Amino acid sequence: MKRKIGKVAVIGSGTMGGGIAAQLANAGIRSYLLDIVPRELTDKDKAQGLTLESPAFRNKIATANKEAILKSRPAALMNKEDGDLITVGNTEDNLPWISECDWVVEVVPEKVEIKKAVLKSIAPFIKPGTLVTSNTSSISINSIVADMPLEFRQHWMGTHFFNPVRYMKLLELIPGKDTLPEVVNFFADFGERVLGKGIVYAKDTPAFIANRLGNRGGPSALGLALELGLTISEVDAITGTAIGRPAMGTFGLYDLVGLDIGVASTEEVKHNVTDPAEQQMYTLPDFTKKMLEKGMLGNKTKGGFYKKVGKEKLAIDLNTLEYGPAKPVQFASLDAAKKAKTLPEKIQAFYEGDDKAAQFNWRNLTNVFIYAASKIPEVSDDLLNMDAA
Repeated sequence: MKRKIGKVAVIGSGTMGGGIAAQLANAGIRSYLLDIVPRELTDKDKAQGLTLESPAFRNKIATANKEAILKSRPAALMNKEDGDLITVGNTEDNLPWISECDWVVEVVPEKVEIKKAVLKSIAPFIKPGTLVTSNTSSISINSIVADMPLEFRQHWMGTHFFNPVRYMKLLELIPGKDTLPEVVNFFADFGERVLGKGIVYAKDTPAFIANRLGNRGGPSALGLALELGLTISEVDAITGTAIGRPAMGTFGLYDLVGLDIGVASTEEVKHNVTDPAEQQMYTLPDFTKKMLEKGMLGNKTKGGFYKKVGKEKLAIDLNTLEYGPAKPVQFASLDAAKKAKTLPEKIQAFYEGDDKAAQFNWRNLTNVFIYAASKIPEVSDDLLNMDAA
């Protein structure tokens, strides 16, 4: 059977679902972007003359998220005109559209019960041989389809994209125990050749590869910051472009993602590994719990590890959780890394240093590297997939 993907149904129109639809449009592929129907009319809806049966009301969530795609920065679409390739709808009225599709991707909230319910609702509309995948970042691929028939499971797998979809090259493929080899091979080719992704093969283990290692890095970095007495500004300066990573650094990334999301993701891994020593590796410092209680979640609450007051950028003290001015960062190893021209030279500058920045990066990076090596072949069969992720 020669497969092709000419049209896709994206179930869930949020950040990731919208991003996937946009990347499909970038590749010239039409998609249906579906989401739930709102529960009740708002005063604004009533003022516009909408009723519970109005298509504009019933498609409101997907419509708003498509508009967010068109306005996103960095741009999700290469050309805004390609937004016409995305058709919005809802998961009550428009499920029959799925029968036109060659691939259906589920991008709904990270709760297995919700995902199972979605799959059962779409199953009657799926034509034989249609690929159905999940963008879950942590839930077991096999557990989601435990109640589905074999034919469905044979064409099912995890396709874990990363945000922002257009710019993040990684695409993790997670076959289920019944996924046909030709399904995996087809999607690997499609993902790389058509969507422009770098393919990594993961096993159905907690958080797969990238998030398993990423969530190991969070507790490691936060714990070392406390142990070495480093400020959050210092940690971000030495975990950003100085080691080839985004300029925002460790704490800046938590603010961007949302501390609640970061903690939940780490806890998900902790609760799904069985070794007590490994569970300890996924235990975050107590200050994260206190910040959650105070609602200090990051950018979405206008204050997390950082907060802007006027033009001034404030940073919290990890011991008191009080804000103060973010001070300049000075370390000899950091200065040497900034002067280095290549990434290996930057890393070497820290590995050869003896100040706190050098100690932090040596211990933090080796923590993750040693852990990654120890997880072969549990989470992946070889070094190349671990390294690529």
